[in-house]
Amino acid sequence: MNRREFVKSLAAASLASTVLKGDGRPEAEASGPAVITVHPDRRLGAINTRIFGQYTEETLTSFDGGISSQLLFNRKFEMPEPRSAQNFLFKGVSEGWDPIGLDTGVTLVLDQEVYYSPSQSQRITFAGGDTPAGIQQRGLRYVLPQLLTNQHLDDPFTFKSGERYKVRLAIKNQDLNGTLHVALGESHLKPVASHDFRFSGSKDWEIYECDLAPSAEAKNAKFMIYIDSPGTVWVDSVSMVRADLDDGGFRKDALELTRRLQPTNIRWPGGWFVSDYHWRDGIGPVDKRPARLNRAWMAYTANDVGVDEFMQLCGKVGAEPYICVNVGTGTPEEAAALVEYVNGTSRTKWGRIRAENGHAEPYGAKVWNVGNEEWLPTLGGTRGSVYAKRFDAYAKAMRAVDPSIELVAVGAFDIPKDVIPPDSPAYPILRYLPEWNREVLPVAGATMNQYSVHHYNPEDDIKDLSAAEMNRAAMVSSEDLGGKLDRLHQQMKDYAPDGKIYPVALDEWAVNLPKNSPEGASAK
Repeated sequence: MNRREFVKSLAAASLASTVLKGDGRPEAEASGPAVITVHPDRRLGAINTRIFGQYTEETLTSFDGGISSQLLFNRKFEMPEPRSAQNFLFKGVSEGWDPIGLDTGVTLVLDQEVYYSPSQSQRITFAGGDTPAGIQQRGLRYVLPQLLTNQHLDDPFTFKSGERYKVRLAIKNQDLNGTLHVALGESHLKPVASHDFRFSGSKDWEIYECDLAPSAEAKNAKFMIYIDSPGTVWVDSVSMVRADLDDGGFRKDALELTRRLQPTNIRWPGGWFVSDYHWRDGIGPVDKRPARLNRAWMAYTANDVGVDEFMQLCGKVGAEPYICVNVGTGTPEEAAALVEYVNGTSRTKWGRIRAENGHAEPYGAKVWNVGNEEWLPTLGGTRGSVYAKRFDAYAKAMRAVDPSIELVAVGAFDIPKDVIPPDSPAYPILRYLPEWNREVLPVAGATMNQYSVHHYNPEDDIKDLSAAEMNRAAMVSSEDLGGKLDRLHQQMKDYAPDGKIYPVALDEWAVNLPKNSPEGASAK
């Protein structure tokens, strides 16, 4: 039986169970109306508000290309120039940027010796001629890094009269005696908004700001930076946001949509991303922070959303922070320092640095996730017994800083050893899953507060089903999850200290339906 037939059979079985009476007779044969009695005076329990949380991941458009108000892709020029056997000549620009033009008077270089934010900047040299020396971006948006190697799709800018854009960039001048132009428009010959920064003689790095207000509509437009007088300049950390949509670096419309979800907590920064995220990259002046390649996703991040910005986001939408720490390539000491930065007083080393960065009082974050899906062969993936020892080391280091924090260990819906033999194609991917809970729970159970599991269902490949069949499949997924949780609770009884049943942090989940689902299909 293939997956689609299996889902159909489950849906049919579930539907049958809802329309048949206990004696097997169809519901239609029952006499009299159904009666439900509600006793509002009888309290059965309380719903933990944390069940209404949301999950974010730094490189998967949660922030860059998502709730961030930043409109420029690869704004710190960290990504290399795309080249191939067919395109082997250097243009001198970073991924997502294009030369305004190439001529004998134009030289463009990605400079790794001179930069404002590590580890490279855009050098622009003009030696004279009719074509100015500069760079432009036509409007891009982020995509999942696995889908496109260049990590973006075209999404051309359209600028309209009445809009206002705030621009910020770092500039270093070597010998330009003239103007650096920042403009919006179809081309440098057809600008609808521009601002001139005038230079005379050399000047070290400095941040420059301006507003650009389009005088007319421009479709398929570009954001441009260029010089047309002889000289050399460097530009770095270029930012553009739409003034009416910007709220401290976040999009006002995206914030409002998030508030409508009423998330009681938000998990950050991931996901696989956290396995190669080092939080010190994301503090301090935002334009000085290094852009990094995240090896877990092979995607770049500008580090514009660090721990302070994340805490601001939680404040803006009324959510409790849920912070995940790096186990894959991190250390217990690094995680403990983050706890001190977030929760330490200004008398501590990292609490003092947090205060210098603009937030004197401790944030008081309570819930911390120690790692993410360490049972997968991503960065630092390992077997349960090894993770259990790492969790214990992290717990001791983090609680030495703040004993009041709640720690969430990485759990799994694991599988028996004999289900995936070593010669199976799935074995290299799932080799750490068998016996995960048996190895983790006895050790981590002594110090953890919650146990994390992830659930994605139905899978995206349930195609060619009717709307009714898909809706039933979505319904069946809850039964599937319930069965998995029952088995997990049994494993807790079998392996955890004193058979304790721990709260489950279902901190990654989704009910997925194909994008081409028929009308009427819903995952709700």
